[in-house]
Amino acid sequence: MSLKALSKYSKLDTLSETEGSYTQLAVARETGARVAIKSLLTTTLSSGALMRIQYEASLLAQLDSEAYASPIEVISDEDAIHIVSRFSRGVSLAKRVEVGPLDVKDVLYIAHVILTGLSAIHEKRILHRAVRPSHILVNSTGGITTAKLIDFGSVCTPLSKLKDTSRLTSHARYFSPEQSGSIDHDLIEASDLYSLGATLFEALAGYPPYNGSDLHTILFKHMTSSVPDLRTLGLRVPRALDEVIGRLLRKDPRERYQSA
Repeated sequence: MSLKALSKYSKLDTLSETEGSYTQLAVARETGARVAIKSLLTTTLSSGALMRIQYEASLLAQLDSEAYASPIEVISDEDAIHIVSRFSRGVSLAKRVEVGPLDVKDVLYIAHVILTGLSAIHEKRILHRAVRPSHILVNSTGGITTAKLIDFGSVCTPLSKLKDTSRLTSHARYFSPEQSGSIDHDLIEASDLYSLGATLFEALAGYPPYNGSDLHTILFKHMTSSVPDLRTLGLRVPRALDEVIGRLLRKDPRERYQSA
């Protein structure tokens, strides 16, 4: 496809912009439906990554899940790959947690929805690779009644190619040891589950399980620090939930849950 295919969408606003990508709110001229168009610059991606993004997006477009904002289509031109997805209303979980930790019941609801979305994605033999609070949309006020997993793709950018160190440091708080390259292990479903564990921990505690001011410190903690115990930190969390999150955050992917 080309810019001619992209012209069927009328762009309304820029939602976000990072090194190598930007996301815009747009409306389909024919139907009036709102969509989010994430554009990945080809200069930041290898040919293999480009092929993988196009292939995975085509498979994800087949999903019909309320838990995941699946792509509608992929449009390519000389400068970028444009992933068109259904627009989902709400604010990021990251924004909600900035106000304060969530109640256990809200976190359990989010966990259920995101696990449902991951299960659908994994059934296509695809990994999300970017599960984190900024990629989960929830309602903006009150108790959590809606949640949805969004995005995929930009995580195909190798860590070594990312020059935006602040962005990389932020993302590393949710990387599994194998995703960051700290351990030599193939990426499997357990990597996404590790990222979910870090996300759920932050939703309950108000901060990620492994934090630091620089990338090296964060990656080192992921590798060497024991899994934080929410109950020991004084949080009123059911023991069973604490144990589930602890298992999600095991260093060795073979010791984590193996499927959503």
